Amino acid sequence: MGNHTLQKVRSQRKNLTNILFGFIIPLTFMVEKNDLEKYLVTTLQTLVRIPSQSFPGGGEEEAVQDYLASSIVSLGYDVHTFEVSDVPEFRDHPLCHGPDRAYKGRKTVFTQIGPPEAEALLVLAHSDTVPIAMPDQWKFSPFSGDITEGKVLGLGACDDKWGMAVILTLLKEIASLKHRALNKRIVFASTIDEESGVCNGTLLLKLYGIDAACALYLDGADFQICVGNMGGSNLYLQPKSLMSKNLSDRHAEALEHSCRAYSRDRSAGFDIPYFEANMVREKTVQFRRNPEDNRQFIIHFYTLPGETRQTAQRWLNTLIEQALGDDRELYAATYREPWFEASFIPKTPSLLPILKDEARAALPEEPTVTTISKQDGFIFNNYFNIPCISFGVATSTGEGTFHEPNEHMEIGRLKTGYGIIRNTVLRWLEDRLSSELER
Repeated sequence: MGNHTLQKVRSQRKNLTNILFGFIIPLTFMVEKNDLEKYLVTTLQTLVRIPSQSFPGGGEEEAVQDYLASSIVSLGYDVHTFEVSDVPEFRDHPLCHGPDRAYKGRKTVFTQIGPPEAEALLVLAHSDTVPIAMPDQWKFSPFSGDITEGKVLGLGACDDKWGMAVILTLLKEIASLKHRALNKRIVFASTIDEESGVCNGTLLLKLYGIDAACALYLDGADFQICVGNMGGSNLYLQPKSLMSKNLSDRHAEALEHSCRAYSRDRSAGFDIPYFEANMVREKTVQFRRNPEDNRQFIIHFYTLPGETRQTAQRWLNTLIEQALGDDRELYAATYREPWFEASFIPKTPSLLPILKDEARAALPEEPTVTTISKQDGFIFNNYFNIPCISFGVATSTGEGTFHEPNEHMEIGRLKTGYGIIRNTVLRWLEDRLSSELER
């Protein structure tokens, strides 16, 4: 698309959006843009300051979910919460990760607007963060929430508390719609256990009875529109007995070299539609030491659609044999269960062209439609026939990105992302307005 055409599209979308929101919400109910942007940023600051790490044994999402629930109530909505104890079939489900882990107090939060039986859009984010990685490399408190050089600083700022802040800001802006007769429904949800629980958060949501025609997952990076995800898991190598530091270091170096080589070899497998621009294309096999136990090695690996567990285990076994030789027998190998499954949207939802249109109007370049790395959205795509589209605004490279020390969110990106999501959700909700505008 040429620059002249792109500018024309943006101008048309701006005019349409003005008409749309003047029609959908009387001007007397509109929240001033500056007030909304301030609320968006200060909400993210507050959320970052509330620790909500999830760990192999459990998680601390309770406080941040309580804050979210009370904020929803203060905006005039009914709020619903539930815990694992309210979903008795969860612990015995084959996709449950760690049925014996600690779940008490870790509530899922949701609210909705529109007729209870109407077609629904599920807008979700996850409330938990990864544990603090490499604390000695942080230049500020992981729970700072301060603003420096146009960035909100702190753990979870870009994964995924920006999504929670967007949900609350959108609820604030559309509060007047509660008094309108709507044809559709929106469910806003904040899940738990995304970072350490494989698919526990989305599985809980569905087992509790939340259903939708489509899901918009506010999780991702680079303004990419993701219509599927990679599969994979973690392979853990634990020494069977005490080992010298020198030998452990030699094994680590050999494994890291093999992982890089396999990543290079596997990159050609991404030359299929919607996977060419996947952010892990060049790093589908990643090595690291366990920061909590330096003797344990972790291999993060990703699988493509159609790649079976048996196939993945074969090449992983070969990788380890090539790196360690006979010393492989010095380690016990285990996998995190269940594995993530590669997925793709089972059908094209009406939301997708709307999101592409809004992203095209707001961004300097044509939006990329691709797939994301491992993500619990596969539950919706593979098991419940609910197309799940992910969209995120963080940067995926450089210092301070997700899962890295000094995590932060650029405020400009946050505001741009909010505008895209806001317009997309409201256009989907009132699709009759689109035909009104086309005339």
